Amino acid sequence: MSEIKDKEEIAQIFVKNKKHLLHTAYTFSLTTDAAQDLLSDAILAVLERDLVFASEKSCLCYIKTVIRNKAINAAARKYKIEPMEDGDMDAIAFQTFHADSPIRDVETHMVLQSLLQQYTAQTREAFILYLLDDIPISVLAKQFHIKPATLRRQFSRMQERLRKLPEETKKKILLLLLVLSAMGKETI
Repeated sequence: MSEIKDKEEIAQIFVKNKKHLLHTAYTFSLTTDAAQDLLSDAILAVLERDLVFASEKSCLCYIKTVIRNKAINAAARKYKIEPMEDGDMDAIAFQTFHADSPIRDVETHMVLQSLLQQYTAQTREAFILYLLDDIPISVLAKQFHIKPATLRRQFSRMQERLRKLPEETKKKILLLLLVLSAMGKETI
């Protein structure tokens, strides 16, 4: 297959895979409207740049990465994740305008804190990919250089902690876990 560098070709790939990309955006958002906004922002960001892709698959992977990064940025804005006044990224402030914030719920805060402390950033990222993108454990094991049996055991333990929480709270925890993992944080 030839290189994909024309914006029209990229737009055609987007239209052809819109349903799949919308599903990807939905896994990173809490509502259908938010997923559509996320997808729109992502495709605009991709089309604004002069990019060259080796194949349709690499183009789709890039669009998914943009969706993921935009979701991280949106979650960081929503929960006001930012360095403290001294600029030290190890001290992160969580503030939100929503009364039902998972950070205000002590049990949810404790679950998030324990997930951050007990599992490496690689394991957390693999867990998120496993849950949100349905990537098989065998593929994740190869990608992150972790034994499949170890990942299965860790995923089972992580899922057990999340199982007791309401579905919306689980999604919020996963988004926060994704943001904190991307920032390399081990604590909140």
